[in-house]
Amino acid sequence: MLGANVNTTFEPTMTPYIKNHIIVERRGRRIGIIGILLRTFSAPIGRVIMEDELQAVNREAAILTEQGVDIIILLSHVGYTSDVSLASRIAPEVDIIVGAHSHSLLYNGETPNGDTPIGEYPTVVNRTDGHRILVVQASCYTRYVGDIKLYINDQGIVERWEGLPVFLGSSIVPDPQILAELEPWRQEVDAVGKEVLGRSAVTLSRSGCYRGECSLGSWACDGFLEEMMSRASGSAWNDAHVCMINAGGLRVQITPGEVTTESLLMAMPFENYVQVYDLKGEHLLAALEFSVGATQTNPQEFYSGRMLQIGGMRNVYNASAPAGARVSAAVRCVRCAVPRYEPLDRGATYRVLTQNYIGDGGGGYTMLSENRENLENLEVDYVMLQRYMRRQGVVTKDLDGRIQIVY
Repeated sequence: MLGANVNTTFEPTMTPYIKNHIIVERRGRRIGIIGILLRTFSAPIGRVIMEDELQAVNREAAILTEQGVDIIILLSHVGYTSDVSLASRIAPEVDIIVGAHSHSLLYNGETPNGDTPIGEYPTVVNRTDGHRILVVQASCYTRYVGDIKLYINDQGIVERWEGLPVFLGSSIVPDPQILAELEPWRQEVDAVGKEVLGRSAVTLSRSGCYRGECSLGSWACDGFLEEMMSRASGSAWNDAHVCMINAGGLRVQITPGEVTTESLLMAMPFENYVQVYDLKGEHLLAALEFSVGATQTNPQEFYSGRMLQIGGMRNVYNASAPAGARVSAAVRCVRCAVPRYEPLDRGATYRVLTQNYIGDGGGGYTMLSENRENLENLEVDYVMLQRYMRRQGVVTKDLDGRIQIVY
């Protein structure tokens, strides 16, 4: 793997598998390829340190230039907007950025299947120093394959280019040699992924996860909370009060029919650890306030990229109210004979379940990482949901009104 900004000093077992750059030779020309990754991960990375992308690229470009490499490709996984920004600031020795992460389709003219591109292919960034850097990206899920040919002179300057992403529609015939090489791996993956855990009678949808409650998020949170019931002690019927999941961690809906391990991994692919910890009500409320995003006034267009899916709570968000006064939250009691929802108490301590991404402060949720106490890392999320699915047998999760957006 290429990751010039990935510091594995404190995770030395990973060091042999990560390189800052590689040099390949094609037709007598030496080509340097530098890799960078997004600094904020949705998956657990242990003690790996993600360093500044710009500094990492400039460092490696200087090393490659000293070695006589005059064609440099930056393989980036930080997103199209960041790539364009980097292109105006990185070392001028870089010729092209091949990007990912934002799933951006760049294309010139009408696309083969009606997709809407967000920019030209390539996007040309003309710098103030007279150098230009090309930025390319080709959507996601292997729907397209990027295809660009660069014409480079003896001084390593890109003089012209041609090409467009290729749409992998039904007209593209799979390569039999590649299919044959994949088969042994497919058998191993299928042995795990095709295990049937249960079935869903309904769609566990993610379509509304950024706009309020969604059934996939509610189902997952309910599952995590149910997993904690066996840990309850004394008069409590559960060991956790609430669950919160960031909507960005929910990637694919689960359709009616058999639910397999593969289904769960497609829905929640980052393999986050589930964490449980104590948190004061004031900090829990701050996280909920943060999740609502910016103040909004149009009921038809409410959207928050920070939205949390929840369990063990019933919340009303006034999207048009000023920050700090938008959330009315009720938390389900756990030391009660008959569970009921009670107003969130800023001074009370709640036992909170999250995945480690937001628990560790990812996505801006530093009010969790900086104020939690008695932290315990549990298991990988999909493993807990495997057990939950097996117990349920059949899923009929609906929208129960646990999140309401008002104006």
